[in-house]
Amino acid sequence: YLESRGISFETANKYGLKYDINKVYFPYYEYGDVVYWQSRSITDKIFEFPSKDDTSLGKEMFLYGYDFCERDRPIYVCESIIDAITLGDGAVATGGASMSIQQCRKIKAILPRKVILTPDRDSAGLLSILKNSSLIKSIIDIDIAFCVPQHPYKDWNDMRKNDPIKYITKHQETVNP
Repeated sequence: YLESRGISFETANKYGLKYDINKVYFPYYEYGDVVYWQSRSITDKIFEFPSKDDTSLGKEMFLYGYDFCERDRPIYVCESIIDAITLGDGAVATGGASMSIQQCRKIKAILPRKVILTPDRDSAGLLSILKNSSLIKSIIDIDIAFCVPQHPYKDWNDMRKNDPIKYITKHQETVNP
């Protein structure tokens, strides 16, 4: 599964991904500690999260990729973990089109130079640009930009897999919008 998404063994190792025959496990790190996780079934698109019995916290409390962001650098906000891994260091995943207040506060704690919204190219992703921009601005005074994958690609990983040249060109635009 990871190889089909363009994720090398080295990249999986870097992000601490664990996998078995049926699932891939994605740990969420903050300051070097695992604070949350999710898994994805390899054969179908079924996601699992920690039981509410184990924790009262949900994915809306965290940003996947948080530990790969640096102060005074741009931060790229993606919907999915796979897209955050695709875009690389400085990219985080919210776990959906809409951000939470807690996720915005985590961005504020990083002190990035700029926030770049990089949603999926679908109606939820495109609508999220205004909503998430407004929410971020209510918490942190920062420059916000956005960039979506080119048509016909749904997300950044799809674009990189199917048209690496367009992906590289568009990614460069995303880095310097």
